[in-house]
Amino acid sequence: MFPRRAHGAAPTFSSTDSRRFGAGKLLQTCFERRVTSSSSQVTMTERDNATLQGFGS
Repeated sequence: MFPRRAHGAAPTFSSTDSRRFGAGKLLQTCFERRVTSSSSQVTMTERDNATLQGFGS
């Protein structure tokens, strides 16, 4: 589920989760993570997954 969404669906991920959580901070964090670890999809996916569970999705 997460790898499929994070593979190339940045807009979907941002719009969906920004609506669930804080649009400002969450959106900026996700965008920065995507840009920083664009070459390492697995690392990015694991980070986002842990972040989502931390927020209590």
